[in-house]
Amino acid sequence: MRAIIAAVWLTATIPVFRLRGRDAFHTWIERIALDPEPWPRQVHLEVVGFPPDSEGNVPTSWRSDDDLECSCHADAENFVVPG
Repeated sequence: MRAIIAAVWLTATIPVFRLRGRDAFHTWIERIALDPEPWPRQVHLEVVGFPPDSEGNVPTSWRSDDDLECSCHADAENFVVPG
């Protein structure tokens, strides 16, 4: 009985979400439908500390047993940096 009540309550929150957060609801529906459009970006992050290879490309994948330390810079001038 508790599972049924929880399912009904959770299902009832969807219309409330639609009314209270129209933009977020629209994005949520697009993501559920597997829309290929990229997520909206609110910050620009740059990973630093990985030297480029001989062709000037920064590696984008590593072995699972690699021991890596990662640093990044966030552009706070033109974007919103999450707090």
